[in-house]
Amino acid sequence: MHCFPKHGKSNDTFRDDVKALLTKHIAELTTVNDIVWELAARGILTDKELWFEKLEEDKYS
Repeated sequence: MHCFPKHGKSNDTFRDDVKALLTKHIAELTTVNDIVWELAARGILTDKELWFEKLEEDKYS
């Protein structure tokens, strides 16, 4: 038996909770710098400094 029912939850309530947390967290990422830092923290970007340089270059082109 799955552990969710023991805590008054189900797969659906779990999915809803995760969606709410992700929506809240994503809404907090309001700048490009915030997004780059978050992606680097998650290991998706391995060279955040390179991305910051590219973004700075794009700002002037």
